[in-house]
Amino acid sequence: MILQRLRQEGTEALSVFLANAADRAKLLKAVERNAKSASPYFEALVRSQAVAGAPVSVDVVAVRSIQP
Repeated sequence: MILQRLRQEGTEALSVFLANAADRAKLLKAVERNAKSASPYFEALVRSQAVAGAPVSVDVVAVRSIQP
């Protein structure tokens, strides 16, 4: 798994997002909804908001399957 963001706050927000079971379920639903194949590989574009350097929210913007 590669977590990559432009700023440290974004990486922290994504880590917190993935640590939460309900948020992981949201991501999984988005992946399943947009899956074009049975490939287990995917990319997800997420948007995070931070206030004073602390993550406030993370939203899944887009998901796409990757063919190996």
